[in-house]
Amino acid sequence: MRILLAEDEKTIAITLRDALEEVGHRVEWVADGREAKEELKRVAYDALVSDIRMPGLDGMQLLDFARTL
Repeated sequence: MRILLAEDEKTIAITLRDALEEVGHRVEWVADGREAKEELKRVAYDALVSDIRMPGLDGMQLLDFARTL
């Protein structure tokens, strides 16, 4: 499964990314909501894992955008 991980806390992002990759998923990590939005426009992902509070665009706004794709 191809997963986009949107998380601004580096330690949390690395932990989640490593755990997901360990079970066979391909993970792309971005550190803010705007970057995640651009990545979703560019690449088709199977799933989105997002923090709620992020710079640029919060997780709920990002989820609303992802639902339009």
